Amino acid sequence: MRVPGSGCVWWVRSPDDCLTPVLTVNDFVLFGKATNRQCLWDRLEIRTQSIHYGNEYCGTDLKPGQKVVGEGRDIVLFFSSNLGWRRGFQFTVSFRYTCRSSCLVSDTGKSLSWSSPFYPEDYQGQLYCSITVNKEQPTKMFLALNSVNLPADCRESIKITSAHGTVARICRNSNGPLQLPGSFHTASFASNATSGSQSWAVTFFGLSSWCHKVVTLSKARSAGSFSSPRFPKKYPKHTECEWWI
Repeated sequence: MRVPGSGCVWWVRSPDDCLTPVLTVNDFVLFGKATNRQCLWDRLEIRTQSIHYGNEYCGTDLKPGQKVVGEGRDIVLFFSSNLGWRRGFQFTVSFRYTCRSSCLVSDTGKSLSWSSPFYPEDYQGQLYCSITVNKEQPTKMFLALNSVNLPADCRESIKITSAHGTVARICRNSNGPLQLPGSFHTASFASNATSGSQSWAVTFFGLSSWCHKVVTLSKARSAGSFSSPRFPKKYPKHTECEWWI
């Protein structure tokens, strides 16, 4: 779509330290360079090494089938157009494993499963992996412990950190899923080569809740409201709510 004077930013982040984002060019046609060989009118800046700077492209600098590979977990794209005379661009996003032995990730959109390498077989040796779970709207989050077989003294454990700073360490199975505070979490696991056999598999999932909502305002409606459960009565024990305004 030709939109002169437009600007867009995309931030592609892999869900795991062992995954690197890869952009495959499907189509790329922008207005060409000026006489000084600079992209003055249309430009797409792709940042693979740093989120603060990158390389600029315009015209037909990128060819269909060409791949742009990140050097970490992130690729940031910044697009600006002053003319809008060309059809634009399209990329396909994929992820490439970069660790020799990496944790396994399966994201269905409704749930995200995370497990040790070769699960359900035991994994032996050094391992570090992490994952980020970030919902697009307030969600009542849970963690199902499908199978956790780690040292009983918890010297090795799955570490869960929420945006509020709450940390849980998991090294054994529990009855039923664990409720997690908030809609953003990171999980990490570290093992050394002397701990023997271990394996684990967990699943993050969310449930809709009338206590987890987005309050949307507009020019026509510049006020809204929300309240604690049962207000003005007492709210139940172990209540958790989250509103985004």
